[in-house]
Amino acid sequence: MAQYFASGNGNIKYYRTFANRKYTDRFMKQIILITGGARSGKSSYAERLALSLSPNPVYLATSRIWDEEFLQFTGEELTAMPEPFFAALFTLSSHHPFVVPEKYAATLPEGYTRIHKGVAYDDRAFRLFFQRFGGEEWFRRTIFVFVADHVSSEKFAEETRSYPGNMHVIGFIYTPDGALRGEVGEITQQLDIMPTLLGLTGNRKPYFAFGRDVLNEPQRPRWSVSYDGRFRALTGEGAIVLDDSDMNVQECPATPAADSLAQNFRALVQQYYTHIEKKSYTAND
Repeated sequence: MAQYFASGNGNIKYYRTFANRKYTDRFMKQIILITGGARSGKSSYAERLALSLSPNPVYLATSRIWDEEFLQFTGEELTAMPEPFFAALFTLSSHHPFVVPEKYAATLPEGYTRIHKGVAYDDRAFRLFFQRFGGEEWFRRTIFVFVADHVSSEKFAEETRSYPGNMHVIGFIYTPDGALRGEVGEITQQLDIMPTLLGLTGNRKPYFAFGRDVLNEPQRPRWSVSYDGRFRALTGEGAIVLDDSDMNVQECPATPAADSLAQNFRALVQQYYTHIEKKSYTAND
């Protein structure tokens, strides 16, 4: 018997292979853990590996937790939790295989791609969450951050099929008192969330971060850094690509400013790896 696990997006996809005597010596008691980033091919690789070890693998799926019930459970847990607290949750209905509860399947809008019905279901789940817990004291004192961890595999608009559109995700911050209004038109990234939240909560102590407080630090560099086998940085001046062999400045005029931009990005990546290697994540290091 061999077991294969592909983990990601909050689910554990579980592949267990049973085989006859012919294959026993090859993989008896073998367990292989497969990990990787979003859309890295974990599931397909695990399936190919299982098929290479047995002609008839058996697939065991993990149980599903629907977002509507999960959000209600989360609200109950937060209601019982002492303040102050930090909480995070990950919804799954907008992920493959893009299914919704049977009771809503006929009433939710189809949209243009497979993800749209799942997003409509998530909208409903959050609406019920807000209706039930909106009157709680903790709710009125909470800053809510909604952000995607990566772009969808389901493409519709043409600009989402290539860089930088294929790295563009939605994100917004909500406060029940309505104090936050408007839109940040500058380039931002997920790394900016922590500094921005610290600014909103009145933090005045030093901290370590690669991002910036988008509401209170206009002087800080504006980056949106991503990785798809190569480091990419989008700035107000253009896009930069860095790989192991060379760095190229794309969509930037060949000017001293562009050269400085490339040099700064190289230093940023080097600093990132240095901190990771030293496990140094405080302002004093």
